[in-house]
Amino acid sequence: MKQPTKRFLSLILGLFFLVASIVIYSQLIQPAYQDAQSIKADELSKQAFLNSEKNAIQQVQALISAYQGQGQVQQVVSAALPDGEDLAGALVQIYGLTQASSIEIPSIGLSSSGSTGGAAYGPAAQKSAQSSLQKPVGSVNINLSGSGSYSDFQKFVSMLETNIRIFDVKSLGIQPTPPDKGVAIPIYHYNLSLVTYYQITK
Repeated sequence: MKQPTKRFLSLILGLFFLVASIVIYSQLIQPAYQDAQSIKADELSKQAFLNSEKNAIQQVQALISAYQGQGQVQQVVSAALPDGEDLAGALVQIYGLTQASSIEIPSIGLSSSGSTGGAAYGPAAQKSAQSSLQKPVGSVNINLSGSGSYSDFQKFVSMLETNIRIFDVKSLGIQPTPPDKGVAIPIYHYNLSLVTYYQITK
């Protein structure tokens, strides 16, 4: 076979392979690539939808937890600022604190002062009651006399500060009692004026 003929045949064969590759690319590879891109886009869309649904579920669960927690918060607020004077509850708490701190209380007196004014009580209780609860707040004055050691009285005041119901110390008087030869620890007499608060319900 002559050399020009071989060159012509190789040129024809190369052209055939070029046309064949173009046909294969346009008929097979390109559609398959487009299908793959479509499948990938569909998968990404489904994943985005799934993530969106997960976020929505998490938000709903957070709202449910928040509303469930509001009941507990309301219980705590009601314990700190009860609806109505609840004088019996205040007395029970005070007597419980005195027994836990070994303070003896021979006398105790209560007097209600009705609705409180702007500066009639502590700022924390005032802001919490009037700003957050939006309810008028009344107060009850408690005067008590007690006796015990100074360390016991410190324990009583410390427990009074952390008590669930709010008690503010308005005034305090301390007097030493006559020394007792049989008692090594000095005993003091205390005059304590407290105020506690409640929500006025109408």
